[in-house]
Amino acid sequence: MKHVCVTDGCPECEIPQMARNTLFDGKIMSAQDFLDEQHYFMGKDRRHNQLLHGWGTVCGLKILEHPNPDCRPQYVVVTAGAAIDCCGREILVRHNAMFDFRAAALEAWKLKNGKTVQPDDQPHRLELVVRYAECPTDPVPAVFEGCGSGEAACLPSKILEGFAFAALLDRPPQDLPANIKELEWECTNNIDHARRLALHEGTDRLYVLTGQSPAILVALDTANKSIQASVSFAGQTGVDVAVSTDGKNVFCVLRPDAGGDAVLRVLDAANLAAPPQPDIAITDADDGEVRLLALSDGRVLAASPENNEVLVFQPDIVTATPTAPTSIAVAGGPVALAIGPLGKFVYIAVGGAAKLVAVKLADLTTVTLDVGTGGTARPSAIAVSQRDNTDLIAVSDKAALALHLFKALPEAANAADRTVNIGAPITGLTDAPVALAFSQGGKWLYLLSEAADGKGSAQIISVDRRAANLTPFMSAATPAGIQPQQIVVDVVGGHVYLAFDGSSAAVDPRIPGGVAIFETGGCDCGDILLKSLDDCPSCQEGDDLVLATIVDYRFGDPLTTQLIDNITGRKLLASTAILTEAIQCLIDCEGGGATEGPQGPPGPQGTPGINGTNGTNGTNGIDGQDGQDGAPGQNGAPGQDGAPGKDGEGLRDDYPRIVGINWPHDGYLAEDGNILDREGIVIAFDPERPILAETLNLQTVQLLFQEAPESHQVGRRYIYTRCYCQVVGRATGLRLEAKCGERFDVPDEDIPLVPGNLVTGVRFRACGADGEYVGEPIPLPQGRYRVVLEGNFILGAEMIEVSDPGNPGEKRKVFPALDGNHFGFGLTDPDPDRRRCPTGDRVEGGRFLSWFTINRDGRPPEEDQ
Repeated sequence: MKHVCVTDGCPECEIPQMARNTLFDGKIMSAQDFLDEQHYFMGKDRRHNQLLHGWGTVCGLKILEHPNPDCRPQYVVVTAGAAIDCCGREILVRHNAMFDFRAAALEAWKLKNGKTVQPDDQPHRLELVVRYAECPTDPVPAVFEGCGSGEAACLPSKILEGFAFAALLDRPPQDLPANIKELEWECTNNIDHARRLALHEGTDRLYVLTGQSPAILVALDTANKSIQASVSFAGQTGVDVAVSTDGKNVFCVLRPDAGGDAVLRVLDAANLAAPPQPDIAITDADDGEVRLLALSDGRVLAASPENNEVLVFQPDIVTATPTAPTSIAVAGGPVALAIGPLGKFVYIAVGGAAKLVAVKLADLTTVTLDVGTGGTARPSAIAVSQRDNTDLIAVSDKAALALHLFKALPEAANAADRTVNIGAPITGLTDAPVALAFSQGGKWLYLLSEAADGKGSAQIISVDRRAANLTPFMSAATPAGIQPQQIVVDVVGGHVYLAFDGSSAAVDPRIPGGVAIFETGGCDCGDILLKSLDDCPSCQEGDDLVLATIVDYRFGDPLTTQLIDNITGRKLLASTAILTEAIQCLIDCEGGGATEGPQGPPGPQGTPGINGTNGTNGTNGIDGQDGQDGAPGQNGAPGQDGAPGKDGEGLRDDYPRIVGINWPHDGYLAEDGNILDREGIVIAFDPERPILAETLNLQTVQLLFQEAPESHQVGRRYIYTRCYCQVVGRATGLRLEAKCGERFDVPDEDIPLVPGNLVTGVRFRACGADGEYVGEPIPLPQGRYRVVLEGNFILGAEMIEVSDPGNPGEKRKVFPALDGNHFGFGLTDPDPDRRRCPTGDRVEGGRFLSWFTINRDGRPPEEDQ
C-alpha cells in the first residue's frame, strides 16, 4: 500500500519553531523560511493533539485474521482507521492494509537476540503496533543539488505522512493505573511467627495467633495499632484463630507439643487471660491443619483435612457443656472455609480434587462445584464475596500457580450451570498464591503470594477489569514480609493486614515475623484533574500504539480470531462525540444504571434495650347485676354561677402571608434558560401587609440542595442517607405587587435588608463560598432543591394586639409573625379548586416549605408522569 512507509530514521517529535513569518512586499525568502512556516503550524497542531487530547487509537485499526487460512501464519488484516501517537502526530490508514506480522516478529526477535539466532519454539508475548512514518515522494529536478548531476539532479518535492507496522516481543504487561487501587504501607507490628489472623470490625480488634510454641494470642486495636491484651499457651503450637460475630468470644485451635489431639479453646474476648471453658478435642487431626469459621448465628465450623471432615459446632460451644458437633464428610481433604455476604452457603476448598463443596446452612446439605476444566486444579485458598446478587468465588491453586474467579450458583439443577467464570483462569503467576481476601462489594481481590526464596508479596486484582477482559487487571507486587501466612481486609477502616512468619532460625541474621498493615489507597478519581499541575505530557519509552496482543505466540503459528486480542494493551482515544454519547448514557441511566445491592448479612446482637412503656389497661369486665334501688335523697341547694371566662385569642386574618412564588411547587425546570437564572428565587408577600426587611436573612430564608446518597456501616449492616445542605447565597428585599393565582413582575432593583426598610418580597441568589458574587450570580445546576422560610422569625411591619403571656388578662402590641404554613397542593397548582393560596392557617408563625427539580429538559421523568 502506497501510504505504508519504510524509513531509516525517526521523524522529529518536538517541533520547537515558535516564530512565524512576517510578509511584506520585496522580502527575499529562501526554502528555510517556508520550512519554518510549515513547522510553526505543524507544531501548534501536534501540541494541540498531544496536550489537550492525548494519544491512542481514535477509530478502526482493528486486527483481523486473514480471510485465506493458508495466509494466516504470515499475514493479518488491519482495518482502516485513525490514531494519534504520543507526539501528537496523526496516523491515517485510509483503506484496509495487509501486515506481514511474521516478518515483523522475526525482526523483533533478531533485534533482541542477535541476527544469527533463530527463533525458538517457546510461547512469547507478541504485540502488533502501528507507528507514524514520513515518506519522501514525487522527485523533481533541482537546480543546485540533488541525487544526480547535470540534468539528472532531483529532490523529493513532497513528504507523505504515512504509517508503518511493527511487532514487539516479550514486553512485560503494564501495571494497574495508579489512580485505580494501590496498597500504601502504614506500619508493621513485630509479632514474631505471626501465623493466623481474625478481625472483628465492630470492636476494632485484630487477633493474631503465633505458630511457634509457646503460642501467643495478641489483641491489636485497629484504630491505633497498639497491643491491648495477650495470652500465652505453654507447650502448645498455634494452628488457627476465629472470633465470634458478636465479638464476645475468640476460638483458637492449638496443638500440644507432646503429641495427641489438637484442641479447640474458647476464650473470653473481654479477658483473654480468664480461665477458659474445657478444651474441645478435635480427634485424629494429628499434625494436619485445622481451619475455623465463625458464623453469624453462633455456630462454628472446623475443617480437618486429616479426617476428611468439617465439624459443625452449635452456638452452645461457648458453654461448659457444648453439644457434640455434626460431621460433614468431605473427601479429598477440606483445606479452607469461606462464607460471603449473602450468608446462605459456606464453601469448602477441597485440596485433593478440582472442586468446592457448598454447604447450605439451613439444613447442612451439600453440593459439589467444579473448579477449572480437566480436573487438574487443586484448591489451596478461597475467598467469597458477591456479584450480581450471587456468590463470587476466588480459588487459588498453589501448585499450578493459578487463580480461578467465578460466580457460584449451587442451587442450579445442572452441574455444569453451577459456576460462571469471570474471565479465563489467571495462570502463570510468578509466585505461589498463599491467601486471598475480597474488598467490600467484591470489586477488588487481594492476593498474598510467596516466592521460592520465601519472600512474600501482595497484589490487587480488579475483578471488573478481569471480567471485561481489560489489561492490566493486576497491580505490581508489594513486598509483604518473609514466609507470608494470611491476609484479611478491614472494609470499615480501609486497611489490609498481612501475617508473616519471618525467616527460619538457620538464617543469620534472622528476619522476624510480624503483621504488616497497609492502607488501601487509590480510586481518588478527583485527583486525576490535578495532573494538570504536573509536567506537560511527552513521549516516554514504551508509548507504542498497540493494536493487538497475542499472549502465547509461537513462531509459525497462524493468527486466528481466537488468538487476536484487540483490547489488551490498546490505548483508546475516544472522540468528543463518543464521550458525549457515554456521558449522556450516564445521565439518562441515572448514574450508569447501578442498582441497589442485596441486603448485607445480619449484624451482631445489640445490647438490650430499655424497658418499654406500660401497656394500655385491659377492657372493662362485664357489668354485674344491678343492685336494689336505694331511698331517694333530698335535693341539694343550687350552686352559684361561676365568673364569666375570658375570650380566647381565636383565629386571625391580619397576619402577613405569602401569596406567590416564581417556581412551580413540586415541579420541574430546565437547566438552561430557566426563570430562576434570570430572577433568582423569589417569594412574594401580601402587599397589604409588608415585612420588616431586617427579619429576612440567611437564617430565615434558605435554599437547600439534595446531595448524593451516602452509605454508612453500623456493625455489619448498611444504611443509606440522602441529606439536604444549605446553598451559599445572598438574600435581598423586593417591592412586589402580587396576588394569589396571578403572575407577578420582578424588578431588577434590590432593597437592602436593613432596619427601616419595608419589603413585600424577597429574592435569593446563589453565590461564591465567601458570600460574594463572582461576576454574575451562580446559576443553579441540575438537582432537587428545597426553599425554606422560618415564619416564626419573619415579622410584619404593622403591629397587632395580642394577649400578654407574661401578664394574664393583659394585652400587648407586637410585630406579627409570618403565617407561613404551606399546604398541598400548594401555591402554584394550576387548578384553582386545589390551589392553597395564600399560605397559613390563621395562626401566627409557621414554616414555609416548597421544592422543585432542575433537570436537562424541564420535563418530569417518565415514571413521574
